[in-house]
Formats: sequence, structure tokens, C-alpha cells
Amino acid sequence: MQFSPELQSQISTLSMVTQSVGSTMVSPETINKMFELISVFQNKPEVFEEFKKNPELIVARELGAFGSPLTHFHTADKENNYIPSEGGAAAQIMQGEADPDKAWVRIEVRAGVGPLCWFNCGVCDNNFAT
Repeated sequence: MQFSPELQSQISTLSMVTQSVGSTMVSPETINKMFELISVFQNKPEVFEEFKKNPELIVARELGAFGSPLTHFHTADKENNYIPSEGGAAAQIMQGEADPDKAWVRIEVRAGVGPLCWFNCGVCDNNFAT
């Protein structure tokens, strides 16, 4: 399959951005901070409930500066439904409605203890690579 020049340009941009965002997401510092928040969730279940409603606010409040402008956060229930629910390309592909002319990448790093987890998602949609 040959990609159009426009799609190839999107893929090139996504490759560069993904490398940058991904290396930050899997750093030891990031992973350690993710487990710090798991500890908060275990000790203060009300914070986990707040996280489900506004994860970016809770991450900033509990961890300070974390992630990048191209990352966002979720947890999942036992059926792997994302909380808060995911929009954009990830949801579209899961529902079979993804735009066939738009490339996208999803990086997801999950940290958890037992069934309690949260995840740091990066890139996902390529709104910057048009």
C-alpha cells in the first residue's frame, strides 16, 4: 500500500513526536511518579474518585508538573472501559469509525497495583501533524 504524500508527512511528524513523548513517558522518574499517585489512591480513595472526574487536575495537584502537553490521563474499570472515556482516534478505531486518511499513534503507559491503575496516554490524535 502506498501512502499519499500528505499521509506520509503525517507519519513522519508522528514518528518524531512519538519518539520525544515516548522517551519521557517511560523514564524511571515518570514511572516512579505514577506509583506515587497509586499510593495516594490507596491511602485516600476519595482522591481516586476525584481523579475519575478530572485526572489532569488531580495529577497536577498531587504530582506537580507531570507529562507533556501531548499527554492525558485515565483509569479503567474491570472491563477496560476508560474513565474518563476516550475520544478521538482511539475511540474511533475501537468503534470502527476512524478516519482512513489520518494517521495517528497512541502511547499508553499503565501503572498499577492489583486492580487499581491509572495510565498516561501520549500523542493519540495527530492534530499537530496535518
